[in-house]
Amino acid sequence: MLAQRVAFEIMHKGSNIAGDVQGVSWTENAGGDADSLSLDIHDEKGAWLQPGAYAKGDPLTVTRHLVNWKGAEGEIVEKLGTFLIDDVSFGGHPIEVTVSALNVPKNTSFTDSLIRQTWQNVDLRQIAETVASNNGMSLYFEGDALPQIASVEENDVTDAAFLSDQCSKYGYLFKMSG
Repeated sequence: MLAQRVAFEIMHKGSNIAGDVQGVSWTENAGGDADSLSLDIHDEKGAWLQPGAYAKGDPLTVTRHLVNWKGAEGEIVEKLGTFLIDDVSFGGHPIEVTVSALNVPKNTSFTDSLIRQTWQNVDLRQIAETVASNNGMSLYFEGDALPQIASVEENDVTDAAFLSDQCSKYGYLFKMSG
């Protein structure tokens, strides 16, 4: 039997930086909260200290490779998403870098644009699917016996806040990425 292992591909500015990463912490959230990523980087050459090495908002595209997983030979490849750098901190010698990033939608209208809309004769899944489609995002929504909503107003709130409030009101969670 071959040993199980996990490998990551972490792309930043066209380069795979996974070789310098000593630790990866990834949290997948539901309920409208952004997924988070934390990387512990051993920066022996000081590359992250150089001007222009990174900027808040830089994308990190992360793929996880599960090799020989659960007794099966071969590899399972999972794209975890694109995360935007939120914070970078430094310490130690040689230099240890901690990069914190969030998986937020590429289309910021989901979290920034105030929407005014009336929803009629819909259920939560239909609202979530429409919001996801309008914002170019993918949706994970699970639930049975969804309540039928005769009419509800989205009054000058973001799609993110509106959908989160509606799901909370009816006891459901959703996950969007994009």
